[in-house]
Amino acid sequence: MATAAAAKSSYRPTPLERAYASHLLSVYFQTPFDPLSNTHASDDAELIRVPGRNAVPFLTTSGVERSLLRLLWQVSDPDAVGTLTRRSQFYMLLRLVAMAQAHFLPPLPSPGQPGGIVDEAKLALLRQTLEGNARLVVALPTFTADQSPSVAYLLGTYPPPAVEDVVVAAADHDLQYRLWQKQQQGGGSDSAAVEEAGRIARMSVSDAFGSLPEVEDRPLPSLQAPLPTAVEEGADGMPDVDGDDFGNFDSVQP
Repeated sequence: MATAAAAKSSYRPTPLERAYASHLLSVYFQTPFDPLSNTHASDDAELIRVPGRNAVPFLTTSGVERSLLRLLWQVSDPDAVGTLTRRSQFYMLLRLVAMAQAHFLPPLPSPGQPGGIVDEAKLALLRQTLEGNARLVVALPTFTADQSPSVAYLLGTYPPPAVEDVVVAAADHDLQYRLWQKQQQGGGSDSAAVEEAGRIARMSVSDAFGSLPEVEDRPLPSLQAPLPTAVEEGADGMPDVDGDDFGNFDSVQP
């Protein structure tokens, strides 16, 4: 059963984030994509199985520090089961990894360091950061173990659910993918682009349409008038580790 912290999460993955998660589950965690179960209602159903020990070798190829990866896993697995069984958990884990790579997570000093905090406070701060940036456009996470599938491939192979709400459907997949490519090339995130994308993602429908220029109200042209001419527009290699207990990052070689 999910805890209150997990159940009340307002983070909802974009169609591109959903597609990338489905790609990783299919290629690296033996979970074939099923369009019938790819619905918002089934995100919290126990339909996947990602054991922590199996995930360690893959997650460490993200470049995120192992001590931080362990905390990100704990946020995604609040009941300490040791295995992610719901897609919503996997979405959350990937989102946190992406935020870590984009330097969107706050400093988490350990006890003994200036301003050091215990793990419980770190987990609470990570959850708060995730919730406070639920609508922020962030580049997809990157892993050296995975290639770079295109947006067309991801959304074509792993299509989103039939019904999406207005805000999620309006997400700029191309921008998210460009940020992802820039991050893979070692260029970091374009802060101006991220800020603008976040502003757009938070706009209401009335705000979005209110920014359109006013158009003079004129009668429709006669049907006999010539119509304007249409213009055409153009193998994983991951070790198979048995067991469900979350592995020790310090003892696993990337």
